Amino acid sequence: MKKLQDNHMYKIKEMKADIKNAFNINVSYGSSDVMINLLKDALVQGVRRFLRMYICFHDLKMSFKEGLRPFIGLDVTFLKGKAKGQLLIAVGLDCNNQTYPLAWAISNHKYCVKHIEANWCKKWRTYEFKKLFWWCSWCSYEEDFKDQLKSIGKMDKEATEALLKYPPIAWCRAYFDTVCKNQRVDNNFTESVNVWILEARQKPIINMLEDIRIKLMNQLRERGESARLWAISFSPHSMKLYNEYLKIANRCVVNSNGEFGYEDREEGDRHTVNMAMKRCTCRPPNKEKRQRMFDEDEEVGQHPEE
Repeated sequence: MKKLQDNHMYKIKEMKADIKNAFNINVSYGSSDVMINLLKDALVQGVRRFLRMYICFHDLKMSFKEGLRPFIGLDVTFLKGKAKGQLLIAVGLDCNNQTYPLAWAISNHKYCVKHIEANWCKKWRTYEFKKLFWWCSWCSYEEDFKDQLKSIGKMDKEATEALLKYPPIAWCRAYFDTVCKNQRVDNNFTESVNVWILEARQKPIINMLEDIRIKLMNQLRERGESARLWAISFSPHSMKLYNEYLKIANRCVVNSNGEFGYEDREEGDRHTVNMAMKRCTCRPPNKEKRQRMFDEDEEVGQHPEE
């Protein structure tokens, strides 16, 4: 998990090889995976003792490959029943921005930007520091990120140095890969899955796994029924984003080179757009939306303080 956090370009082939070397587990593409390992020391003594277990159903795997964005969140939670250990869950997001559990593992043994904030704000806990911190994480291009760092540095140079100890490539949107088209910098969506299975975590392992399977099966059926009621082919979340960005686009001044290139000006900022490659140097959201996002999160207590 640490390697995946530090290296956002971690390839699936490398991941499969590392899992094989570390846990002697083969992860396949074409079928359901259910792997169980027993404790070797106990086996030598003639005792079968559980060590770890990994589950990924075929339909979940195929749905991720064929219809979900290439974006996965990971979270670990402790089991609360008599069977102690940890439950690791891999979670994706569907087209309506809803959680989509992909696989889970049990062991007897994203940096999330909220966790960085919780540590960093132990010393720099004022409203202005918190606001600039979240603006840094939401910056969509490098120049804007550097401007926000300068703003923090003017208040306290040590605060900037402390923040940069966390590699920006792991928590600032300006350095994220644009392929998955995902704006999240926190891990709230995986934590919400842990809340969703809170009652199941109190049970013995087999009962817990059965509860998770049934809850997931019912959830997928309900979401499928809901999607069939959509008036158009696009999800409500997608249309909400479209309408928000349409308002922003109406304030822009656009010039074209006559082919696929455009120059866009908005409130003193200038960016280039390539329609053929579907790229823009702005990588939204803009400053106005960023402030609104921060204020909304403040109202519901999304930014933790120690």
